[in-house]
Amino acid sequence: MSFKTLRAWNGEQSRAFEELSYQLLKNRVPPGAQAIRTGNPDGGGEWYATLPDGTEWGWQAKHVDGIGPLLTAMTDSVKRVAKERPQLRKLTFAISWNLATGTLGGERTSQRQKYEANVSTWKKTIPGAEKIQFELVQESDLLDELAKPEHRGRRWFWWNNVVLGRYWLEQRYIEQADAAGEKYRPDLQVDLPIQEDLVALGFDQSVLTHFNRLRRDVITAVNDLHVLVKDEDDPDAAPYQAIHDTAAALKATASALAVQAGDPPTPLVHLNDQLSATAEAIEAARDYERRARAEWRELPSDEPKRNQSPPERAEGYGVGVLRTAINELHSWLESSIGRAFRRRAYFLTGQAGSGKTHLLLDATHRALLADRPAVFPSRCTVRQGRPLGEHR
Repeated sequence: MSFKTLRAWNGEQSRAFEELSYQLLKNRVPPGAQAIRTGNPDGGGEWYATLPDGTEWGWQAKHVDGIGPLLTAMTDSVKRVAKERPQLRKLTFAISWNLATGTLGGERTSQRQKYEANVSTWKKTIPGAEKIQFELVQESDLLDELAKPEHRGRRWFWWNNVVLGRYWLEQRYIEQADAAGEKYRPDLQVDLPIQEDLVALGFDQSVLTHFNRLRRDVITAVNDLHVLVKDEDDPDAAPYQAIHDTAAALKATASALAVQAGDPPTPLVHLNDQLSATAEAIEAARDYERRARAEWRELPSDEPKRNQSPPERAEGYGVGVLRTAINELHSWLESSIGRAFRRRAYFLTGQAGSGKTHLLLDATHRALLADRPAVFPSRCTVRQGRPLGEHR
């Protein structure tokens, strides 16, 4: 949604922005005051409010591209309002874009700095402007207000757009539930394991919390890991160095993850690969130790090496805790629930009447109750006058 695509009003997009700004901000008047919309000419303000002490607050909307033309238009408005509304003590400009706070292409001052410099100039050079407090409402402020549920109708009117908010989604769910008829019977609901897959597919908070707990367990286990030998040239060092290196890479990946529903599955695939790599390194070190113990047992009793016990680092407590944490997270990611969470896709098939419609509508309803956006689209494909079946 952009103010550049706003529908025209009275033949002009700038008029539309003025009207929309009034609709969004008219309630920001002081207690006991009322917003009064002005006509043309507007006297430097789109609307104003009179306070109990006789002073006024005013608002001016500017849908002007470029910092130079915008500041020129603002200056003209300040001159008019200072002359025609001597009781005005506060003027708020609403603009359709955000002023940049950084500089580009050799400019020494940012757009925001230029605006603030102009405010100082107005107060010094325009008679009456020194009494006025200037405020700025930018694009982001207006969009934040526009996103509120009470402005659904305005979004539709000014942009002719459907907004996929909670109300719209709930209405679509009700429509589809009614259309399903006997295929959807909430009163006959029986919970099935497959529902957990759909909950994971929808990134429910409970699933995300469980995943993050397993992820943190792996990070903690890596932090508590101590398997390196002091002498890197020691032949015993290589297997443990592999554990150290793969575990360090695993920790870096797991620590950086902040999984959200809209993310691609690649980071989780990479995490799963590193879980496997660390587990393989641990198992390789254990195999090395088993062979070393077997060889040690075969040594003659008078062999000097018999006095040196074989290494058991891979069997230690720290490595064991890491193995457990890795196995739990890896097993969960490879489970039916974990695959739905990881892959973001789910292929469900079944004969007509097996309960697919009921299952998916129930999952949609649960998602909406948990404040997770969800929609159940349905269509019927017809061939030679006969329905082939429903596809969702």
